[in-house]
Amino acid sequence: MRSPVLNIAVSWSNEIDDTRVYAAARNIVNRANATAYAAGLGNAYLYQNYASAEQDVFKGYGAKNLAKLKAISKKYDPSGVWQKLQPGYFKIN
Repeated sequence: MRSPVLNIAVSWSNEIDDTRVYAAARNIVNRANATAYAAGLGNAYLYQNYASAEQDVFKGYGAKNLAKLKAISKKYDPSGVWQKLQPGYFKIN
């Protein structure tokens, strides 16, 4: 079975509307997820390029896979250089 993909792309011109627009987008995502799970189509995986900064993209990898990613990161980059050099975006730790 294929999982549906939803990409909420919004734009607006007034900074004063930030809170309302973010809340509306969050509401759309929450309702879409609830509907998908209710229909048996829910999936915890989030494609990082479509996720918002407030979403936990690594949660969808599963605990075992996330632990493996963290172990690899710690082994090959113990001081976190690659995470520090990458501005913004999602960080493993």
